[in-house]
Formats: sequence, structure tokens, C-alpha cells
Amino acid sequence: MERFKGWLPAIRVLASAVMLVILVKRVHVTSILPSGGHGFRWLAAAVAVWTVGVILSAVRWQRVLVALDIKVGLRVLVTHYLASLFVSNFLPSTVGGDVLR
Repeated sequence: MERFKGWLPAIRVLASAVMLVILVKRVHVTSILPSGGHGFRWLAAAVAVWTVGVILSAVRWQRVLVALDIKVGLRVLVTHYLASLFVSNFLPSTVGGDVLR
């Protein structure tokens, strides 16, 4: 089992890619968005605002950690923050995400 441990991240990425391909083939994006092309602009704007919010939240955590003399890179903090958002959304209570953060 130990020799397969290095393959686990690659298997996870492959499984995610397969699920995304299946999803994209089954759902037509044009049927979801409003006609006229305005919906895509709003969707792109929403994703951009959400991304900036996640990065700013990670920066806030970075400043807290700097005050505690703990140096962690922003990329690591963004990854952990996204993981905590995932846990918060999929566990029955919000405690899991707070603990992970």
C-alpha cells in the first residue's frame, strides 16, 4: 500500500477531471445561462469577486499568523481556506470548517 501513496494525488486529479468531463457533456452551459450573452458576463464577474474575497480572507489569516510570528505563504493559506470552505459546505455543521481554518 505504501508504494501507491505517491499516486494518490494523481488519481484524485484524474477522477475530478473525469467527473468534470461527464458533467460538461451532460449539461449544456447555454441552456443554463440567459440568452443574449449577458449571463456569462455576470457569471464571470461573480467568480472574479468571489476569488478576490477568498484571497483577501487568506491575507487576513496571514496577517494574524504574522502577528503570532508564524510565517506561511499566501498560496498555502488560500489552499487551506478553500479546503475549509469545502468542509463547511459539506458537513452538517459549520464547526468543521472553523476547525480546519
